[in-house]
Amino acid sequence: MKTMKKSKTYKTELISDYAVIGTGNIALRHINNIKKNKKNSIITVCKRSNSKFNQKLIKASNNFTNNINMIKPKTSKSIAIISSPASYHIDDSIVMAKNGFHLLIEKPMATDKNKTKNLISLCKKNKLKTLIGYNLRFLDNIIRLKKIIKDKKYGKIHHVHIYVGSNYKTWRDNNYLHSVSHSKKLGGGVVNELSHEIDYMIYLFNQPDKVMAFTHKEDKNNAVEKKVICLFEYKKLNFHITMHLNMISDKNNRYCLIETDKFSIKLDLVKNKLLLSDNKSSIKKNKINDMNQTYVDELNHLHKCINSNKETKCNLVNGIPTLNTILAIKKSLKNKMKVKI
Repeated sequence: MKTMKKSKTYKTELISDYAVIGTGNIALRHINNIKKNKKNSIITVCKRSNSKFNQKLIKASNNFTNNINMIKPKTSKSIAIISSPASYHIDDSIVMAKNGFHLLIEKPMATDKNKTKNLISLCKKNKLKTLIGYNLRFLDNIIRLKKIIKDKKYGKIHHVHIYVGSNYKTWRDNNYLHSVSHSKKLGGGVVNELSHEIDYMIYLFNQPDKVMAFTHKEDKNNAVEKKVICLFEYKKLNFHITMHLNMISDKNNRYCLIETDKFSIKLDLVKNKLLLSDNKSSIKKNKINDMNQTYVDELNHLHKCINSNKETKCNLVNGIPTLNTILAIKKSLKNKMKVKI
């Protein structure tokens, strides 16, 4: 019977195939996928908070520690998954890169641009591959939608609307008021928490030129924005994109609606369907991957790039446009003005 492992500071190094920094739901998802697809791998989890141990994490992992410096790579292909609070991402990544790990950094890659250049230089010097965890780039229907936009098969685009509505209280159980999502200091708030939409917008249409963002706080004591509406300008494309990010929605809804001069195309991310004007006609009906498979695919992609010595499709450098856009949204919210990206 497997005994409970308690977090402690190890005096000896913990040699690992995978280091997972953080103990949230996304950490558990990655660990479960590794256990299923990369059997016999040694997984070490770094847990620095005083939160209660997740029994599922304990069962799935080989080691726990509260000392990130003691985790060392087993081979030159070992990977660190950075799933700590967003405000710690860059500092944690620098430690693990110095230790010799390739990096999968969960979204967002950072909460500001401080030290990002240092991390990029460090990874280049140590010949380490990096991947930002925007897993929607690996969703078949988003890849198909990108091809449709490029081919202009369904006519000229006039407008795009992106919407995501969810409720962060269901992500964090009964402890949501003390969660990362609710904490400005830890990188919470709707812009960071739901930045997948910002990233796939850039993946599909490139970085916008300007943004005007709006929010409404429910009361003066709220530390973070929970609902934000953005208007993005694309001068070269000659159309606007509206985006609605809502992490206190009563309904789980997530879509991208593209209006062209011939059709409307809707990507439904809840049902994982790509539909034409009548919302019934699927553009393609063959088998597509599900959301969890995208997490498997992104890790496999990182492994493949490590083995072939090629850059990933969303490394630190080409993740900068998403970070710039996130920071521009926040600046627009703060100054209540249109901001150039």
